[in-house]
Amino acid sequence: MTTLGAAASDRYTPAEARPLSLAAKHARLARGETQEQLAEHLGVRQRTVSQWETGENAMNEPAFARVAAAYNRTATELLDEWLGAPARAEQERLERLEKHGIEQVSSSPVK
Repeated sequence: MTTLGAAASDRYTPAEARPLSLAAKHARLARGETQEQLAEHLGVRQRTVSQWETGENAMNEPAFARVAAAYNRTATELLDEWLGAPARAEQERLERLEKHGIEQVSSSPVK
């Protein structure tokens, strides 16, 4: 088994990596695979896949890219499958607003 680690500067905290691990889990489940089957594709232990999916350990970008490749997808395609294109467009819109210093106005009624 190999380790899909990254240099210390490339590591995410589990919270930062959560979208990657959730998207990987979504892709695995959508394809009807077990954690063991995904682990075999990646050359890692089933425990590693479990730790990514539960947030116990952070999934890094190279590991996520290998998951995507195992399913003949790009990393962006896997994220799009999980987020959905409209959600991704909204995320990009919010990032542009934030970049220009514009705060998002809440659409919930004031109480």
